[in-house]
Amino acid sequence: MRTGVAVSDPGRVIARPLEVVSSTDLSGFLGRLVREEDVSEILVGIPRTLGGDVGFQARKVLDRLDALKNQLPDV
Repeated sequence: MRTGVAVSDPGRVIARPLEVVSSTDLSGFLGRLVREEDVSEILVGIPRTLGGDVGFQARKVLDRLDALKNQLPDV
């Protein structure tokens, strides 16, 4: 699985794509990005089913999000 990462301008108006990262490398990549680019906030999109429900893929994202919150507690 891969995750697309983008960064916004300082005014938080426009985001630009940065890189597509393997999910196995995501926490290390985000950790470096937080340190090197002074990132203060991370926005995560949660995929929903066509009916608007939290499906299988969304549960995987939410589980990963919990792990990232523990790894990057200051963001």
